[in-house]
Amino acid sequence: MNAPIQDPKFQSAKFALRFLQSGFTVALGSGSTAEVFVKLLAEQIHLGQLNELTLLSSSERTSQLAHALGLTLTPLAKISHAEIGIDGADEVSLSTRYVIKGGGGCALRERLAAELCQRFVIIADASKRSHFLGEKWAVPIDVHPDCLESITKALHQAGASAVELRLKQGQPFITDDHNYILDTHFGKIADPATLATTLEKLKPDGLVGHGLFEMPTDLVLASSETVQHWSWNGSAWQTP
Repeated sequence: MNAPIQDPKFQSAKFALRFLQSGFTVALGSGSTAEVFVKLLAEQIHLGQLNELTLLSSSERTSQLAHALGLTLTPLAKISHAEIGIDGADEVSLSTRYVIKGGGGCALRERLAAELCQRFVIIADASKRSHFLGEKWAVPIDVHPDCLESITKALHQAGASAVELRLKQGQPFITDDHNYILDTHFGKIADPATLATTLEKLKPDGLVGHGLFEMPTDLVLASSETVQHWSWNGSAWQTP
């Protein structure tokens, strides 16, 4: 693919190729960096460098790209285990295993795909790194359209300073799974685990999903000058 070799998205995506082996089941993520990875993966497959891969997609947009590149996808519902998933993130912090995802409107399927993965690798531009989650990005909340008002109220009660309905061309943005998104600002999130638990408790009331993900096993962050890789050792991030 044509991309500047110093491009951080290209560099992090290229680095992630080293985690793959022929015969793997691979969950393909969503977003701009994940799309760069899909393009690089397609090149490797067509060159015969990787063979007999089973690929699954976490979004309609990724599926469209994969098909355009000549890749065959297996439906998510037919997969019970994947050796690896490669996905992007909206915000990461080395102080927690949690990341913020779902900015593209695919959080529900991204989570389903990530939960299948033995290894889940986040690839991102180093600018996505913060000391605390919430410094740069709101937490996307998928909500059933009929429950918009009640969930908005519940999110304020849970500590949100602002809850914004995401719009597209003046109308509510619709996710791949036909839900609305509430971009929810909590400020600096000192305890993502507690917040995630609070959000999970709102699911019976119409909250469909949220963007706090605890599944990553690896972080690959790239700048124009370097690529850094961390792995989760069970309690903290460390360089392998």
